[in-house]
Amino acid sequence: MNKSDIRILIVDDVSELRAFLTGCLKQLGFTNVSQAKDGINAMQQLKKTARDIVFLDIEMPKQNGIDTLKEIHQLNPETFVIMLSCHSSLENVKEAISSGASGFIVKPFSSDKVKESLLHFTKNYVKKRRQEAAKKEIWGE
Repeated sequence: MNKSDIRILIVDDVSELRAFLTGCLKQLGFTNVSQAKDGINAMQQLKKTARDIVFLDIEMPKQNGIDTLKEIHQLNPETFVIMLSCHSSLENVKEAISSGASGFIVKPFSSDKVKESLLHFTKNYVKKRRQEAAKKEIWGE
């Protein structure tokens, strides 16, 4: 899988943050990036086209990030979701992780933090592919 094959969705109600994150991702070589302004719009997009990675704000109007996260995982449990929040309280982090988040980034953040989250995705992706290959090799499935 190439960086251009990885489908990313950024969900945040602040357009400047979506633009900043899109810029960070493009600098890192990820070109298949789309945006949603809220959880409802995100789910509409995800029902049409699956994404590999979703950067998801916790606090948004209409539908919060935790509820959206739960819907994402009902639709596609394999989606790697990185939560975004201005509030890094232990309660926020615990709720996000227990609801299925793969990572958590505190706002404001740098492109280095984005890269760190993407490296975490890469490790999980490689691990899963190795497990699938081993299963196929051993069991022929």
